Order: sequence, then C-alpha cells, then structure tokens
Amino acid sequence: MDVIKQIDYMIACLEMAKEEYRYEKSYEAKREAGEDNVWNWYERNRTPKKALIKENLRNVGRTGFKLAKDLEVGE
Repeated sequence: MDVIKQIDYMIACLEMAKEEYRYEKSYEAKREAGEDNVWNWYERNRTPKKALIKENLRNVGRTGFKLAKDLEVGE
C-alpha cells in the first residue's frame, strides 16, 4: 500500500469513528426524549458500538506509527 492509500485509510477510519460517536450521542438523546415513535425499525434495533470507535482509532494509531517509521527509513 502506498503512502496516499495509507493516509486515505486512516482518514476513512477517523470518519467512521466520528460518525459512530455522533450516532451514539443522537441515540442517547432520542432515548432520553422518548422519541420511539419516529424511529424506523433499523434505528430502534441498532445500538451504538463503542468497540467500533475504539478499533478504528487503534487502526489509525497502528497505521500512523507504521507509516511514520517507513517514511523515516525511506529518507
């Protein structure tokens, strides 16, 4: 994988973690407000996944450290 693809991968992981975090916050707000009647089936039966957020952030860390090391060796 070249440098650009690795950076794009890290950006995609961060975007996924960001969207899941936003969903978690909106899920909690809707749950507290009791807005169950406006949710469709998927929104009622999908719960936010903190593991998805954690794993995406870990992937960014791993890829970032590996990329930084590879760039240092390449100089």
